[in-house]
Amino acid sequence: MKKNNMKVLALLAITGTLATGCQLLKDVDYTVTPDPLEMHGDSVRVKVDITFPEKALNKKAVVEINPSIGDAMLKSITVQGEKATGNGNVIQYKPGGTVTYTDVVAYNPSMEASGLFVEGRVLKGLKEKDQLEKTKIADATIITPYLVHKDFKVIIAKDEFRRVTEETFGAQINYDKGRSEVKSSEMKDEDIKAYQAFLEGAQSNPKIAIKSINVTGFASPEGEEDKNNTLSTDRAKTGTEAGMKVAKNAKNEVASGEIYNQTGSGEDYPGFKAMLNADSANERRR
Repeated sequence: MKKNNMKVLALLAITGTLATGCQLLKDVDYTVTPDPLEMHGDSVRVKVDITFPEKALNKKAVVEINPSIGDAMLKSITVQGEKATGNGNVIQYKPGGTVTYTDVVAYNPSMEASGLFVEGRVLKGLKEKDQLEKTKIADATIITPYLVHKDFKVIIAKDEFRRVTEETFGAQINYDKGRSEVKSSEMKDEDIKAYQAFLEGAQSNPKIAIKSINVTGFASPEGEEDKNNTLSTDRAKTGTEAGMKVAKNAKNEVASGEIYNQTGSGEDYPGFKAMLNADSANERRR
């Protein structure tokens, strides 16, 4: 908080005696926010709380305050006593008071090393009685944006952002030859246990939303093709029922509902071929 000093113009009476007359303005307090000043964009914003203590401003006095930063003049502000005529901000004599001043001025290089200053004059009626000495009330301007190296190069790159990431979780149920019933031993396998743990965790994880569950039934290439097609469809049905039981045990209502897609894919030639290749490899190792 800074204080402003007042230069008093003495009046010499005709009688030769020195008279100072009554004091129109006592010390005034200035509080600047922010201090030091800051440059944002291409301008400097100024906010000053001007406080007049009790009985600091004569009832008929008018004060014109002119702020400046470097060589830039800001708008003026007029403050007047309770009995003065004019359109200035009125300050009561006995309690005093505070006036808030704001302004925005375009930045120029002179503001970097210069703080915020105020000066002005004190009037009574239309006559100037006193002057406000030029006084610094805030430090120089922070110009951080000008210290940043600007390199206006355009960089084009593929946007890899994905709001939704699709993931899959799989489990397998094995059937006896020519049968479509799910054996109880299959429901105890590790992949089924892991599937149930996944469904349990999905219940409390807001980032996981189960959209669909696909159940595909297969049959080995042995036997008649029509029977194998029917068998694969039956296995898809019993696999769905088994999956719903797992979801029920996991207390996952979504996976217990109608989000299942059943498909009977007939004879599983790729799977049969892979199994034969695995058996051949095992034979060669023996």
